[in-house]
Amino acid sequence: MWARGGTWRVEAGNLLICERSPDFFVAVAMGTEPVQVPAGTVLLSAGPLVKDGWLQPNNAVWLLRD
Repeated sequence: MWARGGTWRVEAGNLLICERSPDFFVAVAMGTEPVQVPAGTVLLSAGPLVKDGWLQPNNAVWLLRD
Protein backbone atom coordinates (compact mmCIF):
# COMPACT_ATOMS: atom_id res chain seq x y z
CA MET A 1 0.00 0.00 0.00
CA TRP A 2 1.25 3.46 -0.87
CA ALA A 3 1.28 6.24 1.67
CA ARG A 4 -1.02 9.16 0.94
CA GLY A 5 1.92 11.49 0.27
CA GLY A 6 4.03 8.83 -1.40
CA THR A 7 7.18 7.11 -0.25
CA TRP A 8 10.52 8.90 -0.01
CA ARG A 9 14.10 7.61 -0.05
CA VAL A 10 17.59 8.86 -0.85
CA GLU A 11 19.73 6.79 -3.22
CA ALA A 12 23.44 6.94 -4.11
CA GLY A 13 24.67 10.35 -5.23
CA ASN A 14 22.05 12.16 -3.09
CA LEU A 15 19.24 11.29 -5.49
CA LEU A 16 15.90 11.83 -3.74
CA ILE A 17 13.12 9.55 -5.02
CA CYS A 18 9.43 10.16 -4.29
CA GLU A 19 7.07 7.42 -5.48
CA ARG A 20 3.34 8.15 -5.64
CA SER A 21 2.47 4.77 -7.16
CA PRO A 22 4.35 1.74 -8.50
CA ASP A 23 4.44 3.37 -11.97
CA PHE A 24 5.05 7.09 -11.30
CA PHE A 25 7.90 8.78 -9.45
CA VAL A 26 9.94 11.96 -9.16
CA ALA A 27 13.75 12.03 -8.89
CA VAL A 28 15.56 15.10 -7.51
CA ALA A 29 19.36 15.52 -7.72
CA MET A 30 20.37 17.05 -4.38
CA GLY A 31 24.15 16.58 -4.61
CA THR A 32 26.90 18.60 -6.26
CA GLU A 33 27.54 16.19 -9.16
CA PRO A 34 25.27 14.91 -11.95
CA VAL A 35 23.55 11.59 -11.20
CA GLN A 36 22.16 8.96 -13.52
CA VAL A 37 18.41 9.13 -14.02
CA PRO A 38 16.64 5.96 -12.85
CA ALA A 39 15.19 3.67 -15.50
CA GLY A 40 11.91 4.88 -16.95
CA THR A 41 10.37 7.27 -19.43
CA VAL A 42 11.07 10.93 -18.61
CA LEU A 43 7.80 12.86 -18.76
CA LEU A 44 9.17 16.22 -17.67
CA SER A 45 12.47 17.69 -16.55
CA ALA A 46 12.74 20.91 -14.51
CA GLY A 47 15.92 21.72 -16.47
CA PRO A 48 18.00 20.25 -19.27
CA LEU A 49 19.71 16.91 -18.72
CA VAL A 50 23.52 17.10 -18.78
CA LYS A 51 23.66 14.29 -21.34
CA ASP A 52 21.49 11.27 -22.03
CA GLY A 53 20.48 9.74 -18.74
CA TRP A 54 22.20 12.23 -16.40
CA LEU A 55 20.49 14.75 -14.15
CA GLN A 56 22.17 18.01 -13.16
CA PRO A 57 22.43 19.00 -9.48
CA ASN A 58 19.35 20.86 -8.18
CA ASN A 59 17.18 19.45 -10.96
CA ALA A 60 14.19 17.11 -10.99
CA VAL A 61 12.56 14.69 -13.42
CA TRP A 62 9.13 13.08 -13.40
CA LEU A 63 9.14 9.53 -14.74
CA LEU A 64 6.96 6.56 -15.62
CA ARG A 65 8.43 3.13 -15.10
CA ASP A 66 8.71 1.13 -18.33
